[in-house]
Amino acid sequence: MDDFGWYEIVGCATIILLLFGNAIFYFGIRSKYVFIMITGSCVIFLASLITFLMLIHNILEQNLYT
Repeated sequence: MDDFGWYEIVGCATIILLLFGNAIFYFGIRSKYVFIMITGSCVIFLASLITFLMLIHNILEQNLYT
């Protein structure tokens, strides 16, 4: 079993960010505060952006070493 690399750590952090952003967004819908919904949307967008950048990095890394 290989080391617990940075992909796993960032992946777990991204999942936590997605869950946290979803909870904030849901709380914003329930409380009818728009700024809380916007905050939740930004956290979800940040987690999606991190996931996309990890995918691009993985593709570039594979193309670099093949």
